[in-house]
Amino acid sequence: MTVKSVACFWAFCCLLLLSGCSKDQANPRASRKDGQISIEFWHYQSGPQGKAIDELLRKFESANPGIRVRAVFQGNPGQLKQKLDGSFASGLNNNPAVSLVYENWADDFVARGYIEPVQDHFEGPDGLSAEDQRDFVKAFRDGNTWNGKLMTLPFNKSIYMLYLNMDMLKQAGFTTGPATQVEYAEMVRKATIRRNGRTAAYGMGVIPKGEAMTTLLLAGGGDLVDSAGQPHLNSPEAVAALQWLRELQYPDKCLYVNTDYMSVPFSSKLIASFIYSSASLPYNQEASQKGGFEYQAVPIPGVAGKTPRYLMQGTNIAMFANKSKEEKSAAWKVIRFLTSPENGAYFCARSGYMPYRYSMLEQAELKSYMAAHADYATAARLVLSDQGVQEPKVRAWEGIRQEIDKVVDQALSRPDADPVALLNDLQKQAEKRLRQN
Repeated sequence: MTVKSVACFWAFCCLLLLSGCSKDQANPRASRKDGQISIEFWHYQSGPQGKAIDELLRKFESANPGIRVRAVFQGNPGQLKQKLDGSFASGLNNNPAVSLVYENWADDFVARGYIEPVQDHFEGPDGLSAEDQRDFVKAFRDGNTWNGKLMTLPFNKSIYMLYLNMDMLKQAGFTTGPATQVEYAEMVRKATIRRNGRTAAYGMGVIPKGEAMTTLLLAGGGDLVDSAGQPHLNSPEAVAALQWLRELQYPDKCLYVNTDYMSVPFSSKLIASFIYSSASLPYNQEASQKGGFEYQAVPIPGVAGKTPRYLMQGTNIAMFANKSKEEKSAAWKVIRFLTSPENGAYFCARSGYMPYRYSMLEQAELKSYMAAHADYATAARLVLSDQGVQEPKVRAWEGIRQEIDKVVDQALSRPDADPVALLNDLQKQAEKRLRQN
C-alpha cells in the first residue's frame, strides 16, 4: 500500500469514528446521563439576583429530577449578546436551551428563526391557560409578542423613578416630591448650593445618556414612536424634555453630569435628586442609611394636562428552536416554573426587580416585601396599574438608542447646542437605521 493509500485509509477511519460520535457530541450544551437531560440557562445576573436564580433552579430540579439546569453567568448584557451571537454563528448548536434576551435581540433572533415560540407550548399538562396568559402585565405581553404570537416571557423588569434626598429638599423649602416638571425644575435650582463661587451641592444628578431625555418625554405625555411604529423623536414633547435639561445646565449648571452611577454622589449628599431605574432601589436605600438622610422614591413628574407614563426596561426569557424535542420540553418546564406567580414573586422579593404578573401582588412574600419597602411598592404599583411603557422592540432600536445617547450628551456638554436641530437630525438618523434594518 502506498503512502497516499495509507493516508486515505486512516482519513476514512477517522470519518467513521467522527460520524459514530456525532450524535453524542452534536450538542455540547445538553447531555443525557442515567435518563436525565441537562440544559443550560445563560444570564447576566450576579450578586443577590444570581443567587436567587440558582436557588430557584435547585428548587426546580428537586421537583423535576429528570432535568438538570446549569445556570451560566455570561458577564454584562453586552457580553451575553456577543456570546449568543457567536454560538449561533458557529453553526454547531453551541447555544443554550434558555437565555435572557432584550426585546431588540429577540426581534433579530425571531427574524432568523432562532427562537422557539413559548406559545407553542401553552397546550398540554405543562401549559399556560388563557387566564394565565392575561395575568402577565399587558405592556410585557405586547413586548414579548411577534406576529400575534408570544415568543418569549418577561423575567427581570425595572421602571424608572425619581429619587429624592428629602433633607436637602426641605432645606430648599420643599416637603414633598414635585408634582410637575415645572415644579421639579424649581426644586433643582433651589437645592443647588454654591459657596465661595463653587458648587457645593447640585439639585439633580444626570447620566448623559438617552434615558435622561426619554424618561421626561414619556412622563410628559410623549411617545418614542408614532401609531405606525415610526420614530417620533423630534416631537414637541421631546423638544420640551431636552430643553428642560438644557435650561438647568446653562447657564447656571444646576446639574451634576457624570457617567458613573448616581447612588455614590447621592450617598455623599452631592446631589439632591436623580432619575434612574428601579434596579437601583437597594443601592439608594443603602445610600440613605449611609448618608443619614430621609429618602423617597416617587414617580417622575409629568406635565399638566398630559397623561404620564414611565419607562420600563429589562430582559425576557427565551428558548431556542434548534434543540431536540426533549430539550425544548425541558426548557419550557424551566420557563413555566420561573415565571409562575409564586416563583416570580420569590425572585422579585430577592432581586428588587418589578412584578410582571398581576397576581404576584397576591403572593404573601411580595406583599411582605412591599410592606417593608415603600419605595419598591410605589414602583411596583406603577407597573401593575399599566402605567409603564417599554422601548420599541425592533432590532434597530439598539442603534437608535446610541443616537439618542449622543444627542443628550451634546445637549448637556455644548453651550451652543440647539435642541430642535439636534432632535431633527436624530429623527433622520432613526428613520435611516429603521430603513437599513
